[in-house]
Amino acid sequence: MLLKLTGLAGTYDTRLLMSYYDNEWRSTDQVPERLVKNNLIDRFDFIDPTLGGDSSRATLIAGLEGDTLQVSVYASRYQLRLFNNFTYFADDPVNGDQTEQVDKRWVTGGGVQYIKDVGSHSTLRVGGDLRYDDVSDANLYNTFARVRSGTVREDSVRWLSVGAFAEVTTRWTDQLRTIVGLRGDHFDYEVDASLAANSGGGDDQHLMPSVALAYQVNDFVEVYANWGEGFHSNDVRGAVISVDPISGDDVPTADVFVEQQGAEVGLRFEGWRGLALTATYFWLESDSELLFVGDSGSTEPSDGSERTGFELGAFWNINSRWTADINAAFVDSHFVGVPSNVDQIPNARDQVIGAGITFVQPLGFTASLRLR
Repeated sequence: MLLKLTGLAGTYDTRLLMSYYDNEWRSTDQVPERLVKNNLIDRFDFIDPTLGGDSSRATLIAGLEGDTLQVSVYASRYQLRLFNNFTYFADDPVNGDQTEQVDKRWVTGGGVQYIKDVGSHSTLRVGGDLRYDDVSDANLYNTFARVRSGTVREDSVRWLSVGAFAEVTTRWTDQLRTIVGLRGDHFDYEVDASLAANSGGGDDQHLMPSVALAYQVNDFVEVYANWGEGFHSNDVRGAVISVDPISGDDVPTADVFVEQQGAEVGLRFEGWRGLALTATYFWLESDSELLFVGDSGSTEPSDGSERTGFELGAFWNINSRWTADINAAFVDSHFVGVPSNVDQIPNARDQVIGAGITFVQPLGFTASLRLR
């Protein structure tokens, strides 16, 4: 369900959006390939008919936007129950290894952005954002046919993230412009775990500079180069954990912020008979890669990684009714600091190509054919 209201408040565009989502499903999960090849089960069949789950989300978003000021706030209630079985009967030969994951949380936050001309050639953009996650349940249970048989962990988490940024765009000539920016993020978190040894709290912060350069060659072509630092964040429970809740073994903590830096150089072509083209070469380095562990259904930090590759894109507005597009990425992804025979990143795709054509009828009918 979606309800959206828009209007004017003086010189500001205003919006109010309310949505509600609810879903219940049964999933095939992963299945043994040998059973499919021997025609013992269908490709879309399942081993355990009770795998699946249910989820719901209610969201309220409000905001206003003007020429120089943008403000938004939001609140969301989210719930999830997810039943998985990654190892069948490896751990429990009698009842099986089915687990139930429970997540219940309130998410609130907002953001503000202000834009101002500085002198005759520069524009300053400053702003900030805030998000607070109040997670009452971040739990994991052993189950049999969706009936709980044991508790692996029951946690509650309070996680505050605050960010601020400043960015200056300077147009040096009619063709040349630069963008210089700086962003800072601060995390503050508290974890209450059913296992006291895994409870605790802390805070961390991270600064990220960025630089961009763009040059307009002519009315159709622009070349650009960008560099910047960023991060991906780990589950804050990993920052305070000390004991594995299943084995009882000591485990190392994980960093909340994992530093990343990247760069790209590219070319944009736009404006000739509705055709737009982009071609980009990029490089991205991460201090740690998050890997999915199939045996436990969890993720864990691993070695640092490096990705390089090309991205190509084209969009063609053929006429008032027909449009076509294609996007392609060719990427080399590998771990760094490990032997070459084991440096491949699981599930990192080398090539991804997507294309489509769309027809829009003046009375509102739309048809599209897409390939990926």
